[in-house]
Amino acid sequence: MLIILLLVLFFGGFIYIDNHTLSVTHITLETEKIEEQIKIVHLSDLHNDTFGKDNQRLIEKVKDQNPDIIVFTGDLVTRSDTKYDTMVETLSGLGQIKPVYYVAGNHEHDFIYESALYAELKRQGIKVLNNETDRITVKNTTLSIQGLDLFEMEQGKAEKILTSFEKEPYYKLVLSHYPENFDDLYSNYTVDLVMSGHAHGGQIILPFFGGVYSPGQGLHPKYYGGLYKKNSVNMVVSRGLGNSLIIPRVFNPPDIVVISLKKK
Repeated sequence: MLIILLLVLFFGGFIYIDNHTLSVTHITLETEKIEEQIKIVHLSDLHNDTFGKDNQRLIEKVKDQNPDIIVFTGDLVTRSDTKYDTMVETLSGLGQIKPVYYVAGNHEHDFIYESALYAELKRQGIKVLNNETDRITVKNTTLSIQGLDLFEMEQGKAEKILTSFEKEPYYKLVLSHYPENFDDLYSNYTVDLVMSGHAHGGQIILPFFGGVYSPGQGLHPKYYGGLYKKNSVNMVVSRGLGNSLIIPRVFNPPDIVVISLKKK
C-alpha cells in the first residue's frame, strides 16, 4: 500500500508539473525575403488557463524571448466559460511587449460572449484578423499576415482568400487554427509560413510514437506539434498552453514557440 501511495503521489506530482511548467520550442527558418533576423512568438490554445497571477508568468516568459511580433492562433477561451477578462488582460499585457495578431479557434465560435470578446480585444489594440490581411514592417522588412478563420467556411471561400493572399509581394504568414488542412489547403498556395494550434500536441506524447489524439485528426495525428514542410510551405504547429479536456497533458508541457526568421 505504501508503494502504491508513493507511486500515486509521484505520478500526480509529475502530471501537475508537466501541465504547469512553460516550455519553449525554438524553430529557425531561412528566407531571402527579410533584411534582418525577425523573431516571432507563437502562442495558441490557452483555454482560459493561467500561469501565475493574471498570467504574469506567461507574459514574462514571452518577454524573455525578445520577440518582434506575437501571434495567437485561437482557443483563447473554452466554449463553456462565462468569463474572459483575464484572457483579454493577458493579450493586452503581451501587447505591451510587441504587436499581437490573433485569429479565432473553434471554441470562440461556441462561446456565449464571442462578439464581446473580439470587441474588447480590438479595444485593447490586439489585431483581430477575421479573414483579413494586415501588413507590418519589422526591421526594414514588411510581413503580410493573413488571419484565416476556417470555422464552418466553405472550401471555395478559403481557396479564394488564399488565392488573393498569395499575390502579396512580401513574406507571407497565414494564421489558421486548424493544422489538419495543411495537405489539402495551405500547402497548395505560395505562402511562406502557416501557424496553427488546435492539436494540443496530441494531448499525450509517447516515445517513438508521438501525439496520441488530436481533434480534427483523431488517433496518432500527423500534425501535432513542431515544424512541417510541403511544397516549399512551412507550417509550425503549437502544442498549446492550456487544456479543454479532463485528460491531462502527459510528456507535453505548455508550449511557447519561438520562430526565428533568418536572412538566407
